[in-house]
Amino acid sequence: MKKFVYISLIAILFVVFVLPAILSIGIRYIPYKYQPPLDTKDQKIHSEIVLRQDFTSPIDRLTAIGMSIRNPNLKNKEDILMQIYDKKGLVRESILNGAHIADGDLVKFVFDPIIGSKGEDYYFVLSANTAIDPFFLYVFYSPVRLDWMGSLYINNVEKEETISFLTYYTPESRSSLIKEIYTIWVGRLIDDTGFAIIYIFLLVILIGSYLYLLKKN
Repeated sequence: MKKFVYISLIAILFVVFVLPAILSIGIRYIPYKYQPPLDTKDQKIHSEIVLRQDFTSPIDRLTAIGMSIRNPNLKNKEDILMQIYDKKGLVRESILNGAHIADGDLVKFVFDPIIGSKGEDYYFVLSANTAIDPFFLYVFYSPVRLDWMGSLYINNVEKEETISFLTYYTPESRSSLIKEIYTIWVGRLIDDTGFAIIYIFLLVILIGSYLYLLKKN
């Protein structure tokens, strides 16, 4: 009986302490919370449209901005440029090509981490100077404006809406990355009761099945 108890403890300790470290190996950056829900309304991005979205970075070491982009029938094969500005001017830029954007995909504009970005005001500009009809890209509006999201401008005209996007950051070290994985995981369990129930249920089933097979053999 003690043997089964020990095995159970080892399995639980592995899931709790070792698995996050293994998961962290391939992770380069972590999202801040979640992407706001997508609206049915979208915004074209092409040679005659320049989109500007203001925001306050909720995190330090800002290193990417993600958003869902439509590329109907994968027609667009042109570059889409994101430039990030602070009050002094251009600080980062990132380029993606439509050939690598599947319709509706959540894509990330990645750049070198901005040290000391937490609490600072920024805005990004999206432009696709070579995209012409019918090879447009589209970004989604969101019915939800999070507290760190600012105004949206299309060709310098302010809009009531905001687009749906999220920010990513680079952890300072591997240990801080593992800690953040714990934080995100626990936060998800607390915020999402359904996810917590399913996760705990699967964990119990996995461990129970393993112990049953050991005892049977």
